[in-house]
Amino acid sequence: MQPSASQTVSGNETTIVNNTISGYTTDITETAAKVQPAIVIVRAYQEGAEISAISGVVYSYTDKTAYIVTNASITNGASELEVQFDNGEQMKAEICGTDSLNDIALLKVKPEFDVAPIELGDSDAATHGEYAIAIGGRSNDTQNSAISFGVISAPGQIVRTQTSEEITVNWVSSIVASDIAVNSSNTGGALVNLNGELIGLLSRSISASSSVAGVSGSLAVNEIKIIAEQLKNSTTVSRGYLGAIGTSIEDLTVYQKSSRSIPLDTASGVLVTYAEADSPAAMAGIAAGDVILQIQDFKIADTQSLREALYSLPAGTAAGVTILRNGEQTSVSVTLQ
Repeated sequence: MQPSASQTVSGNETTIVNNTISGYTTDITETAAKVQPAIVIVRAYQEGAEISAISGVVYSYTDKTAYIVTNASITNGASELEVQFDNGEQMKAEICGTDSLNDIALLKVKPEFDVAPIELGDSDAATHGEYAIAIGGRSNDTQNSAISFGVISAPGQIVRTQTSEEITVNWVSSIVASDIAVNSSNTGGALVNLNGELIGLLSRSISASSSVAGVSGSLAVNEIKIIAEQLKNSTTVSRGYLGAIGTSIEDLTVYQKSSRSIPLDTASGVLVTYAEADSPAAMAGIAAGDVILQIQDFKIADTQSLREALYSLPAGTAAGVTILRNGEQTSVSVTLQ
């Protein structure tokens, strides 16, 4: 801070204070500094020429192997991938697998130095109005990274559709919606809370699916956790599509339960808020207002356990589903797609 300067004006002493603040930090600057070492740049090459570059996130580090999550789109047309860590070290990356429907790829590299992975948060705990920070990898030109700050609209779900070779695949993706712009500078990077915990993977593809102007989408970390574990052992992801969007019963207030005729002592399950038309759920008669309690042998406590159950049941599974409707339990049969 510069010293104050004094001068006399019309016989009265006036103090002029010039404040120059340097070295000032905020929650945002401190969180960004904490997270930045876990953010990388992923470059795609075709016949030796770079064709694209986006950000990525060091998801885990075990047995001298760093696993990195990034957008699946970076693998399109690429013959080789390269990862550049925040310290500037570059090395070739191996693709463990991809899930193009959720726009996520899992890469692995074996650096000759220790790597600190990002801390994983709980995207289901993210709340409406909570602050979040988007962080991309450092630019080679400026050595600065793309950092944006905004507000979470809500954790949510969107129906994603992919068509190839006349086969249509659907899935209800878990996302974290916010007012933070997702662009070429940060896509594939991290959406973190103020504790520096990963709550979403930034994706231009998922953001483009949003029907609300100015709202972007990031793949929720609670879904990433399931996908990453599958991709460590397989090049593809297995799951069964139900087509029901819902919210955890534990997140409802007494009034919300009462207004939906849900017994007040109901402590677990997923309230269906929307069933996609012509989905397995809709064709089985599952509708908004029903509470999903169990699928096959999987007890459904909340939206995360519902995700885990569906990732454990492949498409084509004829599953028995126990639901609560108007205070009474009933069972229906659903053939997952």
